[in-house]
Amino acid sequence: MPTQKDNLQSAIKSIIQLGGIDESQLNPLPSSGSYALIIDVARKINLRPEKPWTIEPGIYIYAGRASRSLPARLERHKKRVKPIHWHIDWITTHRSAKIMNTIILPDHPEQECAIIRALVSTTSSSFPFRRYGSSDCKEGCPAHLIMIANSKRPYIA
Repeated sequence: MPTQKDNLQSAIKSIIQLGGIDESQLNPLPSSGSYALIIDVARKINLRPEKPWTIEPGIYIYAGRASRSLPARLERHKKRVKPIHWHIDWITTHRSAKIMNTIILPDHPEQECAIIRALVSTTSSSFPFRRYGSSDCKEGCPAHLIMIANSKRPYIA
């Protein structure tokens, strides 16, 4: 049975095969692109008390896009204190969540859904909530947030 580390490595490899590049390898960052935030959630998070959105501890990948101002978008995602604007903000503002890494598909903002398709076809993963992060998706993705299987600790990169 694949471990969480195996599943995470497989997920990263599938994004790289699409043309993804680790954020640390890009200087300067492109102005547009699709991206995958790899997020470690250390403790259970109740995202919105009025909705049944509870995130269990584990590793998650969120696929997003920026048609312009990609560096500013990524910096915003990394800020803990900010107004809630996107679904992912409910996770990234929480003290139990940490962005571990970002993989970018430079200059291809249209590849956001391709990231999700690649992850679903190559990794053991699940969608914790329908339509989470994909309310404007035109390709019918179940969500743009995926939980990497077997991610109930203990592996943390």
